[in-house]
Amino acid sequence: MSHAISQKENMTDNVQDHRNSLEKLSYNESSKNGKRKLRLTKKDITIFSYLTVSLLSFLMRLIHINYSDDGYPVFDEKHYVSQAHQMLFNGFLENNPGYGLVVHPPFGKILISLGIDIFGYTPLGWRFTSIISGVIIVLCTMFIVQKITNSLSIGLIAAILINIEGVTFIMSRVGMLDSFLSAFIGMITVCLIMEFSKDRTDIPFHQHWWLLTAGFLCGLAMSIKISGVYYAAFAGIFMVLFYAIKTKSIKKTFNSIGIGLVFFFVIPVLTFLFSHIKWFTSENSVYRNVIESSLDTSDFPEFLSILPSSLQNFAYYQLGILKFHSGLKSDPSSYHPWESNSWQWAIAERPMLFYSNNVGQDNTENVWLLGNLPIWWMFIPVIAISIIRICMKDFKWIIVLGGFITGYLPWLIMNDRQSYFFYVTPLAMFLVIGIVFVIYDISKYISIKKNKNVEDTTIMLSIIAIIIPLIFFIVYTPWYYGIGMPESYHDTISLFENWEPLEKSPAEDPSINE
Repeated sequence: MSHAISQKENMTDNVQDHRNSLEKLSYNESSKNGKRKLRLTKKDITIFSYLTVSLLSFLMRLIHINYSDDGYPVFDEKHYVSQAHQMLFNGFLENNPGYGLVVHPPFGKILISLGIDIFGYTPLGWRFTSIISGVIIVLCTMFIVQKITNSLSIGLIAAILINIEGVTFIMSRVGMLDSFLSAFIGMITVCLIMEFSKDRTDIPFHQHWWLLTAGFLCGLAMSIKISGVYYAAFAGIFMVLFYAIKTKSIKKTFNSIGIGLVFFFVIPVLTFLFSHIKWFTSENSVYRNVIESSLDTSDFPEFLSILPSSLQNFAYYQLGILKFHSGLKSDPSSYHPWESNSWQWAIAERPMLFYSNNVGQDNTENVWLLGNLPIWWMFIPVIAISIIRICMKDFKWIIVLGGFITGYLPWLIMNDRQSYFFYVTPLAMFLVIGIVFVIYDISKYISIKKNKNVEDTTIMLSIIAIIIPLIFFIVYTPWYYGIGMPESYHDTISLFENWEPLEKSPAEDPSINE
């Protein structure tokens, strides 16, 4: 009996000790006033910061999302929203001949359809998943900066800047594809940083989980817009160069080539093919039976005839898409009133009007794709600084320069192609990261010279750097949100004559782009 009582007393004591331990973990006794204070760990603060940034980013994009409440999509939404709506009620199959040639892979339109499924065929419905993609871009930007600088505060500075960057903001408030593409590029970059932030050169092939995830995300990016292939190629090349420099081993470098081919070629291609699963499983898909039909296939490469008929039809379909995009030339016969040259993007010199509506006498609602000019005017300086810093062996800048090369160089090479300012959407994230890196490097220099804390100096300089872009964002808020404003205010903030639609193509009137 006494033994049982003793056991019970011990159990009671153990429970009490456990409770006391929990209280010690959760609270800190103040020696001054005796009050109990909740102890927040670094992890708690980080989680709270990311949740707060997520909520604020979401609400910023949700406000006045029904600016086109007449029920009609704006600008190029008309292409993707109608296709997404049709796919929703057609088993995610695109086969409406009224669309003509389907010129983009299906995954982005599937994402749009998810919002329509939840909120209906309304502006909120077809823009909801774009809002989510915008939040992801902000979080990725914040994480990348925090991870590299090892500072949550500096990551928060990056989150503020990307939130008030106009291109990213507007594109996450329309039912188009580019914000989705940017979100996946952000996630790919996060995976690469997680892979290469530690020495993982000697681990077995099957344990490269971050590379596997990055390859899968590359495939999804390609399944949104085919330009995602540029980022898959860069990721593979970057991985091989990293292993070559890190290991200084010819054998391991050759092994990394094999790993790169698997993770950044095989997996993305398989993912891309899987995104077209409905195309393969339906006989009613666009161009599904073109080879067997009487349509002219004389321009179809003969060497592809060895493939099964389904793959031949798929190849014809994809080659048709490539032909369409390569045939979009900027010439007098086919110019677009809002097209622009790729060199104009570097200074955000030519915005685009997405939506306009007269709401009363001398009052108008407009939504402009307008970059935050104080941010975009740092485009060329950031590229120059990134090259200089890499030459000085500051390799964090590879992220910035790599993002610029991958997202901008192809458009510079294809300068005669009809192109638009919203193509720069993936570049905005790397631009903001570059600006924060500039501030961070300057802060380190000042801190060493004046013997001050690097983070405190960075925060001070960042606040100063944020003021002007924030003022710009506030001034142009009516354009970002589609809020009605007097015509006089519209005329006042229209800074340049080039902020008007082209009446003639650049080929007809070269002075337009002078």
